[in-house]
Amino acid sequence: MRQTFWLARLITFVFPLALAQKAEAPSLEASLWYMKNTLAAFPHVYERGREQSLSWETNEPCRISVEDSLIDSFNYPKPGKAVNVTYQIHLGNMDPASVKATVQQYGAEVRVEATNNEKMVWMFKEDDKEHIFSFTDFQFGFNRLDKAKKFADALRRAVTLCGGKRSDF
Repeated sequence: MRQTFWLARLITFVFPLALAQKAEAPSLEASLWYMKNTLAAFPHVYERGREQSLSWETNEPCRISVEDSLIDSFNYPKPGKAVNVTYQIHLGNMDPASVKATVQQYGAEVRVEATNNEKMVWMFKEDDKEHIFSFTDFQFGFNRLDKAKKFADALRRAVTLCGGKRSDF
């Protein structure tokens, strides 16, 4: 009888506490905010002089936008000039297994690829409504590898929550 009493107390009080302390996986919103804040705090500023910035629409959080700039090597009016661009990426079209943080010459990079290498990353020139290029992957630049690795974990989580699927091969 005494053993039953202590067993009942153990089940009633100790097990719920242990379960409550188990951390829940981060939500999509928490993952996106972590990504935004980390990219802003630890960016790699390329020679173009502009940091990447991340944003999303409240009503469509799986579609992210990354503002960046690049040196114009296309058929724009002034070749060699820095051009502001926006990349749009729907995280549900990305492969969560492809998200990797690597050391680069300039710092660190997090790369994500579209599922089955489809061209699902769209680049828009500033103030244009039509995309000018499509890509199969995208790279986020960082000045520290440890922050890039944590960003990669958050990005992988966000891709998974948005329904991203592994590539077939």
